Amino acid sequence: MIFLVKQLPLPNAQHLETSLRGILDNVGHFLPELLLSGLLLVVLMQDLVLRGKGRKSLAWVTGLGFVGVAASLLLQWGKFPDGLLFEGMLQVNALTTFFKLIVLLGAGVAVWHTEASLHKRSEYEGSGEYYQLLISVVLGSLLMVSATHLVSLFVALELVSIPSYALVLFAGDKRSKEAGMKYILFGLFAAALMLYGMSFVYGITGGLDYASILEYFEQNALQCSTLLSFALLAVAAGALFKISAAPMHVWTPDVYEGSPMPVVSFYSIAPKVAGLMALMMLVQTSSSVIFFEKITWTSVLALVALVSIVVGNFTALLQKNAKRMLAYSSIAHAGFLMIGFIAGNQAGMNGLLYYVLAYVFINMGAFILVDFLSKKTGSDAMESFAGLGKSYPLVGIFIILVMLALIGMPPTSGFMAKLMVFIALWEAYGASGDNLLMILFVVGLANIVISLFFYLKIPYYMYFRQSPQEVGAAGIGWGSQLLLWLLILPIIGMFFFVSFVNGHLAAIS
Repeated sequence: MIFLVKQLPLPNAQHLETSLRGILDNVGHFLPELLLSGLLLVVLMQDLVLRGKGRKSLAWVTGLGFVGVAASLLLQWGKFPDGLLFEGMLQVNALTTFFKLIVLLGAGVAVWHTEASLHKRSEYEGSGEYYQLLISVVLGSLLMVSATHLVSLFVALELVSIPSYALVLFAGDKRSKEAGMKYILFGLFAAALMLYGMSFVYGITGGLDYASILEYFEQNALQCSTLLSFALLAVAAGALFKISAAPMHVWTPDVYEGSPMPVVSFYSIAPKVAGLMALMMLVQTSSSVIFFEKITWTSVLALVALVSIVVGNFTALLQKNAKRMLAYSSIAHAGFLMIGFIAGNQAGMNGLLYYVLAYVFINMGAFILVDFLSKKTGSDAMESFAGLGKSYPLVGIFIILVMLALIGMPPTSGFMAKLMVFIALWEAYGASGDNLLMILFVVGLANIVISLFFYLKIPYYMYFRQSPQEVGAAGIGWGSQLLLWLLILPIIGMFFFVSFVNGHLAAIS
C-alpha cells in the first residue's frame, strides 16, 4: 500500500490553483443550491429551538425560503453565460433554470397546501422534519436537473429518493407504512439497476461525463454492443422510475394512495420534472446510437410513451379510489410529456415546456381539490363524493375545470398542451415516416377520448348522485380558496394567452 501511494503523482500546484479558482468562479451559478442548503440548516436549527411550538413559523420560513431561491434564479437569468460548472459535473442554461423554477413552484404550493387547512393537523403537528425532508428533495431535484455527469446524476437521484421514502412514511398509519416499504424496495431496485448500467457505460466509453460519452459515440461506430445497449437502457430506467413511466411505474398507485396528500401533489411534479430533464440529457448525449443493430432512441421512447399512456388510462378506468385514479393518470401524462422530446423538433420542445408549465397548475389543483373532498367525507372513494357539488358549488366548478384540463378539453391549458405535442409528433412523422410515431399519434388521441370516462367520474358523482349521509357544513377556508384561485386562473389564462406564453417559452427552448 505504501509503495502504491508513493507512485501516485502529486497534484501540480498550478493546476490545483486553477481548479480552485474555477470552483470559486462557479459559486455564483450555484447560489440557488447554496441558498437551499442554508435554508435546510435554518429550518433544522429553528426546529431544535422551537420543538413542538413553531410549526406555523417553520412553514413560513420554508415557503419564503423557496420564494427567495426562485428570486435568485430569476435574478441570475441571463447574468451568467451558459456553460458547465465544477469541471463538467453540472450545467447552467435557460432550460435548467426553467425546470428549477417549476420544481420550486411545486414545492411552494406543497407548503401552502400543507398549511392551508386541507389536511389533518396531527399528521405534521410540530414537525420540522417534514420541512427538512421537503427541502432536501427540492435540493436533490435542482441538482438532478443540472447534472451532466453520471456521478452527479446518481448522487442527486439519491438525494431525491431517500428523503422521499421518509416523506411517504410520515403519516405513520398502516397504509402509509405499506406504501413506504414498496417505494423503498422499488427505489432500491431502480437505483441498483441505474448504477449497474453506469458502471458498464464507464467501462466501455472510458468517461462518466456526458461530453466524454458523446465523444466516444462520435468517434466509434454508432451501433452499440449488446452490453452497452443494456447499460444505456439501465441508466434510462432510473429516470423512468422518477417520472412514473412504464415499465418503471408499478410503485406509483400504492405510494400515491398511502402518502399524505401534500406529499403526493409534490411528488407528481418535482421528481417527475427532474427525471424528465435527466432522461432528456441522456438521450441527447447518445441520440445517434443504434441499439441491437436496428433500434433507435426514438423507437425506445415512443414504445415507453405508448405503453405508459395505454396502461395509465385503461387501468384508471377500473379505479374507484380518487387517489389511485390520479396516480394512473400521472403515468399516462408521463407518456404525453415524453411525446414532446420524442418528436425531436422545435415544435416538440415548445410543446413540452408548455405542457410542463400547465401540468403544475392542473395536477396540483386536482390533488388539492380531491384532498378537500376526502377530508369532508373521510374517504378517498369517488362514490363518497356524491352530492358534494351542491354543497360546495365553488369546489364543484373547480373540479370540472381541472378534470377538463386533465382530459385536454378547451377552454383549458390542458387542451393547448396536448394539441402542441401532437402537432409536433405529426410533423416528426411527416419528416421521418416512422410508423411507430403514427401509431403513437393515433393511440394517444384515442386515449384522450378514453380518459373522458374516468376523469368525469368525480363531477358525475358530485352532481348526479345523492349523498347517503350528511357532510360538514364548513366550507373551504380563505387560504385554501386563494391557493385554488392562483392555480385555476393560469389553467384558463394559458389557454387564452397561449401566444404570449409560447413567446417566452420559445426563448428557453
